[in-house]
Amino acid sequence: MSEIYIKDVVNEFIEKRKLETRFETLVKVLKSYNIPFRVESNEEVKNVIINLTKDGNKKTVIGAHYDVFGSSLGINDNTCAIAMLIKYANDCLHGVKENNIEIVFFDKEESGGRGSADYVRRHKLDIKEALLFDILGYGEELVASGAMSKITQMFLKHDVKILRYALPSDNIAFIRENIPVTLITAAPVTDLIDNGDYTHQVKPQADFYKTFHNQSLDNNIDIINFETIDRAYKMLKEVYVPISI
Repeated sequence: MSEIYIKDVVNEFIEKRKLETRFETLVKVLKSYNIPFRVESNEEVKNVIINLTKDGNKKTVIGAHYDVFGSSLGINDNTCAIAMLIKYANDCLHGVKENNIEIVFFDKEESGGRGSADYVRRHKLDIKEALLFDILGYGEELVASGAMSKITQMFLKHDVKILRYALPSDNIAFIRENIPVTLITAAPVTDLIDNGDYTHQVKPQADFYKTFHNQSLDNNIDIINFETIDRAYKMLKEVYVPISI
């Protein structure tokens, strides 16, 4: 089994962003680690899917968008999450895994969530719930918005801060179909307001807003907190599909 290091994958995406499309880069990285996948597409989007399901029960979707905004390198938005899920997929394929997981890399989140909308349209009857990751690389706090079966475990065992108001990403496509979904992001503790009722909210002028969409901190790998990404990875391993390695 080839070991995958999250920072190496992030750097690979950064370098190839100058020469290739995000789709081409994602496909090449998955092939380089011998990770099987399929592409589900229409005229507008190409979603990349790693299927770990083996029975007829409803599946849990674990996902992140792979497209970028404009000319951005997309380091925090959303390469860090993509790199983490590539490592996770590799470990799932070589370890003990649950039978009802599908890892999905969504296209066109930055263009109205069209990739996730297409995926949900096709598969909504087969989805139990979804756990999505976006802007995961800046700050020391893991932050969750939404509702799903594992969110209490994330809060109690992994100190994930629960947002009172949901942040918008590919979670919107699932919410529209009443599918339980949780979105995990990261933020500095100074960006969060404690509501005093076990929930938090993000400050209007939060620093982490500057780490995506070509803002002032975008395209700078030096701001990325790989320890936070590692926390998210360890949490994911524990609460969804425990891995033996």
